[in-house]
Amino acid sequence: MLPDIASKRMPVLDRFGLINDLFALVNAGRVSISQFVSVAAASLHEDEYVVWGAIDEGLSRFSNVALHINDETKQRVNKLYVKLFAEAGAKLGFVEEAGEDSQKMMLRSQQSNKFTEMFNDHVEKQTPLHPDIRLAVFGNAARNGGKEAFDRLLKIRETTTFGEIDRQCIVAMSQTPDEALLTQLFDYGIGQNKVRPQDQLYLFLGTGATRMAQDFAWKYFKQNIKSFMSKYGGANSSLFQRCLKFSGENFSTEAQAKEFQDYFCSCEELTDVDRQTLTRPIGQTVESIRLGARLLEANREAIENLLKQHNL
Repeated sequence: MLPDIASKRMPVLDRFGLINDLFALVNAGRVSISQFVSVAAASLHEDEYVVWGAIDEGLSRFSNVALHINDETKQRVNKLYVKLFAEAGAKLGFVEEAGEDSQKMMLRSQQSNKFTEMFNDHVEKQTPLHPDIRLAVFGNAARNGGKEAFDRLLKIRETTTFGEIDRQCIVAMSQTPDEALLTQLFDYGIGQNKVRPQDQLYLFLGTGATRMAQDFAWKYFKQNIKSFMSKYGGANSSLFQRCLKFSGENFSTEAQAKEFQDYFCSCEELTDVDRQTLTRPIGQTVESIRLGARLLEANREAIENLLKQHNL
């Protein structure tokens, strides 16, 4: 089967379906994450965006599980991705070619090499960024560029007239690994209302990038739940419910699932009607956390063995 995937003799819909089904089996605990990674690695010459999208979804879940083992394991997993997919990234390149398929540019958003250089050129030389890779470039800058990149993103956000760029800057900046910068961002966006209320959910969206940011978002949501209820229109507001889910869905331990559920059961800011209204989003978030917890416990040893297999 792997040779047929590698050579693309298997039709694209079958490749897509296989990877989707395999990921579902991983989530169900029937297949280990290492098996999913082996199939992903066989897709080195893949050129279909939908297939890479399915691979990316699985690897993102893998990354979050590794993040909840420890930071060292997460760094080793990042090195594994580089080892497995550097050739695919080099083949794809970063510069749009005349007449190329539109999905080739979309694929570039899956990789991060040279994104720092592209970001600096965009800021210093006004070199345009293709919309399909803009968020990836911004996110890479926020995760790796420290305060300088953060301040540059803030300036882009404050000077742009395009709503899409505004939102992408918000999502990117919330991926910073610096807690002081994250605190500054949430105070800027929510405390000072520099970000429109309907866009404030994007502040929570990027916080899954690090454990620190996940913990920060959850703590911030709890501390400000009363003002969020007032600002967003109550428990029935889709905006409030999405912020609720984003604040906890990336957790990956049973203890965190219990803490999340218990908080809403005892929160004095919520009425019984509010709790009834929030039953579904709370339940969905708790299930997502427990799924991550099951993946973590079922694959902890498999992840370590996989990394050792690749000398990482």
